[in-house]
Amino acid sequence: MTSTFDGNRDLWSNFNQSKQPFHMKKILRIGILLTLISSVLLSCADKCTDTFEVTEYIPIVHQVADVRNSFEVLEPTDIKEPGKLYVYNDLLFVVEKYKGFHIINNSNPSAPVRIQFIGLAGCTDVVAKGTYVYANNGNDLVTIEALGNQYNLVDRIKNVFDLFETHNEQIEIGFEVEKTWVTSEEYNCEKPRWFSRQEDWDLTGNSADQGSSGRGGSTARMAVVENYIYAVDRRELMSIDVSNPSAPGPVVKNNIENWNEIETIFPMGDYLFIGTTTGMEIYNFRQNPASPTYEGTAEHIRSCDPVVVEGDIAYVTTYGGNLCSGGANLLQVFNVKNPKNPERLATYGMTHPLALGIDGTTLFICEGEHGLKIFDASNPNKILDNKLADLPGLQANDVIPLNGILIVTANDGVYQYDYTNPRNLTLLSKLYDLKTE
Repeated sequence: MTSTFDGNRDLWSNFNQSKQPFHMKKILRIGILLTLISSVLLSCADKCTDTFEVTEYIPIVHQVADVRNSFEVLEPTDIKEPGKLYVYNDLLFVVEKYKGFHIINNSNPSAPVRIQFIGLAGCTDVVAKGTYVYANNGNDLVTIEALGNQYNLVDRIKNVFDLFETHNEQIEIGFEVEKTWVTSEEYNCEKPRWFSRQEDWDLTGNSADQGSSGRGGSTARMAVVENYIYAVDRRELMSIDVSNPSAPGPVVKNNIENWNEIETIFPMGDYLFIGTTTGMEIYNFRQNPASPTYEGTAEHIRSCDPVVVEGDIAYVTTYGGNLCSGGANLLQVFNVKNPKNPERLATYGMTHPLALGIDGTTLFICEGEHGLKIFDASNPNKILDNKLADLPGLQANDVIPLNGILIVTANDGVYQYDYTNPRNLTLLSKLYDLKTE
């Protein structure tokens, strides 16, 4: 099927550019302070000081009305802080964290062409169906139509999601991170002070989509399957009917009966595999698409939890030492042929697995600053023994493997590789700064 987004820059050029881009402002500075003691300095026989790193999460706060008025169609721009990915036909969507999303003609992965940047404050996820793009605009769901050279916001459903805190007509649509090193005042060396201080915080989590109209990475919160968008926020699974794609609805909210935070969604077969901070939940959507039914759970210790599935095998990574609290850095493999009783096949220790992707038996694991690792997963009990490749210099955060093309988001841009020979990836392109392309 050919997308109406034909990759022609003229398709997007005839828009009113009089508005200025939506700029984020620091209105409020509330967050967490996480102190990590790195050394103890002796200043005298009985006096000591601590040197530790302070990480401050500073919410980005706006008026709700300003967020809802932030939609803009802009010329292509630099990718400064790439977020989630979504592939739809020949198009690649790259979310710019909390600011909007880039639209890229990726018909030739060796020479991708940026088409537009869509300004949309508080955006974290994008999916598409037909000639419509659906994205979250803070806690709202917006529908954007593209026909010829027209690209317009045609529908909005307010407060579909509970992703961002709102109060007094203000909304926290994300956060900025600031790190500083601090040296404490002197204290008695006989009483070393190992401590951690955390203030109240709240922010959106991570999110995976392998729906019928497009494909996202393992950190997605939205997926399109046939005539429904399935989306998750912190507590609920939403079913949104898009049989009338220009006016989605109704929205059916299904509460997931547990106390953990929901993070990701990945459809496969008749099931939705939902990653939470305490386990993988499995729901059947085939019997009742508007209200999927619970099937089973694969539990794990509290951690962030991306999930991907290939056939009857589910791959779950967990990582800790972050806002998901506690946890361990693991790869867990489950047989989900019987979704009511998932069988754990293997557990492996990892360094810091942030996201993952699977194509057949080739497993890709992003470990942030520790690189991208590729494994032959044909034997679930010997995955780490069958490493195919390791890219330690790539700060990989999310990944989509699709038809021999591997799309990876990293701290310094979006990379595309040919992985037809997974032992020897071939770099096809890198998207980041416009002037370097």
